[in-house]
Amino acid sequence: RELMDALDGAELAERRKKRLDALERDLGKVSEELRIRDIELEAKCEELELAEEDLKALKDEMESTGKFGSGKSSFLTGIDVPSYGTPSLGQTEASKRSLDPSVFSAMDESVRADILRQMEEIIHQRDLALTTAKGDLKKGTDRIARLEDELDRARQEVVAARAAA
Repeated sequence: RELMDALDGAELAERRKKRLDALERDLGKVSEELRIRDIELEAKCEELELAEEDLKALKDEMESTGKFGSGKSSFLTGIDVPSYGTPSLGQTEASKRSLDPSVFSAMDESVRADILRQMEEIIHQRDLALTTAKGDLKKGTDRIARLEDELDRARQEVVAARAAA
């Protein structure tokens, strides 16, 4: 009977060890995923802050001068406008031409206003993406905490099983 109990205890300890190993692997994967998301989130935050600063500079320049072209705003050089269409951040297609201050100041006021509105929409979309990323990061952090708790419980069970065996 004692031998059977010892075998059952050893089998239970082995299952718990396997469970503990699986939990440690899961925790490692989640930790790495969160580390990557944290880096991405930091980059998005920096990008959003720069875009907001540049948009404010554009608005200030437009309000003070009624036109663009003083070279104060670095945001203009990062906007591509295909045939005065929807601007997109970054220079992803060689066929698009970069919008420089002289081109922008030569545009009709309604076109400039439309481009500014579109820039604001781009920033708004990035802000929404940032908010979503922050939510995902919080969920991941909560999941890590739960996995760490489960891992600690499993370790305690393994230690107790070894002590009992």
